[in-house]
Parts: sequence; C-alpha cells; structure tokens
Amino acid sequence: MIEPLTLKPVQVDWQSLWEAVIQRNHPYTHCDFLDTETGQTIFLHEEVVGRIRNESAYVNRMLPPWVKEDLPKARQVLADKTGRYLLIPEPDSDEWYRARLDFTCHPEVSMDMRLRLLDALDGSGAFRRFQAVLRDAPQVRKCWDSFEKEWTLKWLHSWLRSVGIDAALPAPNRRSKRR
Repeated sequence: MIEPLTLKPVQVDWQSLWEAVIQRNHPYTHCDFLDTETGQTIFLHEEVVGRIRNESAYVNRMLPPWVKEDLPKARQVLADKTGRYLLIPEPDSDEWYRARLDFTCHPEVSMDMRLRLLDALDGSGAFRRFQAVLRDAPQVRKCWDSFEKEWTLKWLHSWLRSVGIDAALPAPNRRSKRR
C-alpha cells in the first residue's frame, strides 16, 4: 500500500508567489525560490546568481551595490542542501495555452469575443494575438486578468501540494457584476 504524502503546513505569501510566476514574462531575468520555513518568496536576479557561481575576489570588488546587498541571501539559498529553498516553477506553454482556452468559455465572454479569442489562439504567435484581442476590449481584459490570477494561484497550489506543502489557497476576488 502506498503511504499518503504528509503535507507540511506553511503560511505562504500568495501575492509574492504569484508575482514570481507572472513576472517571468518581463524582460529581466530572475530566479525565484520559496522558503519552505517562512513561506516567503526570494527573488534573485540572474546577475546575482551568476556572480555567486563564478565568484572571484576581483569580480566581487567590481560589484554594483544592489548585487552586494543580495549576495549573502543568494549564497544561503544556492548552498542549501536541505530542501528548504525550492525553485519556483512556472506553467509550461501548453498549460498557459489551456488556461487561455478555458477562459474563452468564461460566462462573461460574449460569443463574438469567444470566437475572436479562439481565432487568435490558432497557430503560431497565439499568445501575442490573444493579448492583442484583449487590448481592444478593456472589460474582457479585466476579466482575463482576474481569471489568469485565479488560475495561476490554483496552479501554484497544486505545485505546492506536489512538493509536500499544505498552504491554504486564498479566497478568490469576486467583482460585483454591473449590468
């Protein structure tokens, strides 16, 4: 008989965990880790990680102040062998695509908009076209933003459970419908 996975309760900072996944789409590169003791997210810029991995006395003298400030925490995170710090993953492109498909069935999306979004999702460049359709429809864009956040939080909750962490999923933000 397979033993059930014992989940460790952790008070997770859901906002910063969500930001770690969403901000991966921005032009700067970073690695994000979850501290499984405190529930906090640790953002490490790739410059800091690179400096730790290729450390030398000469290189460290030339560091900008913001890199020097992050070095002690980065050393601690990257040297961890206990599993305290987990690299936060992100959904792969198939999962993001599925989220967009699911959104097309959202009750607040009209049939016309649904067809436009489905058309945008067909073929290469689908995410860019999907965003372009939303840019022209601010109300639907707001709805997508809420849907995407809720979807991402559920995805993160599933990931946490898969690595043995029990964190209560925050209640979804519900907007009052205006008609």
